Amino acid sequence: MHELAATESLLHTALRAAEEGRAKKVLKIRISIGRYSGILQEYVSKYYEIAARGTIAAEAELEFRYLPVWLCCTKCGTKWTAGVLEDGTVDEKSVCPSCGSGDFTLMPENWDLYVDNIEVE
Repeated sequence: MHELAATESLLHTALRAAEEGRAKKVLKIRISIGRYSGILQEYVSKYYEIAARGTIAAEAELEFRYLPVWLCCTKCGTKWTAGVLEDGTVDEKSVCPSCGSGDFTLMPENWDLYVDNIEVE
């Protein structure tokens, strides 16, 4: 259900930016989603249709991209992108490219959801 709040937030962001730019219509909203945000694009799309009704963004196309999974080695501090399995989880065989350690933490970027940019008319 947190997709509803996330969708309302991204719509508000797009409408505010469009208003500041004196746009007449929002054509496209590009959205980045962290793999561990728990946000599912199909729910964002569904809620968007409802939330955007009657606004200048009602007919906007939503374009999604998933952010890579960033890891940080707990031994040497190296940061790298990890392989992601078909189910969206981190490949547990990931090892630090610098020191070879398998001890790592997920970086905060993996939980983000944000509007990259919008196209307006």
